Amino acid sequence: MECAWYRRKKKMAHIKELRAKAMRLPLHPGVYIMHSRDDTIIYIGKAKALKNRVSQYFGSDKNHNEKRCAAWSQMSSISVYSDGQRV
Repeated sequence: MECAWYRRKKKMAHIKELRAKAMRLPLHPGVYIMHSRDDTIIYIGKAKALKNRVSQYFGSDKNHNEKRCAAWSQMSSISVYSDGQRV
């Protein structure tokens, strides 16, 4: 089942920019923070390989539930913190 956010993200210019940013991330461990338009924190996550994990949000939505899709529909930016150490 395809969530509404996934259908809309194909048309959203800022989502394309976020996807491009995700693809440029390092394969290092780190923390990522998703922000809404009013800079409210929507989600905080950690990853062993930032590029792989963050870019998953912009791929297929097969493993995304409606709750996550609803949160991501509000996403406008992602902050990433990596120091090369395991988080």
